[in-house]
Amino acid sequence: MKPSILKRYPELSKDDVLLRDDNNGKGPYIAVWKSTKPKPTMDQVKQWVLEDEAIPKPLTPEEELEQVKKQQELMQTALDELIFSGGAF
Repeated sequence: MKPSILKRYPELSKDDVLLRDDNNGKGPYIAVWKSTKPKPTMDQVKQWVLEDEAIPKPLTPEEELEQVKKQQELMQTALDELIFSGGAF
């Protein structure tokens, strides 16, 4: 949750916000808010977390390379089929 808050308030440091859960069934809350800007509600923070989770994560270099290899294999297969079929569409 804290990364979602810091993403929306880039001027804050990780020490400017403290989330706490007292295990009383009420869930987490913002215990420390060192900003002059209005403190967001936990409903807002939860919505931000959902939004952030919906953003696709960038591929790692290994995943990107694997994706390129698969694309190359598909292109080679299509070229082979075109060549062996006599080049007719």
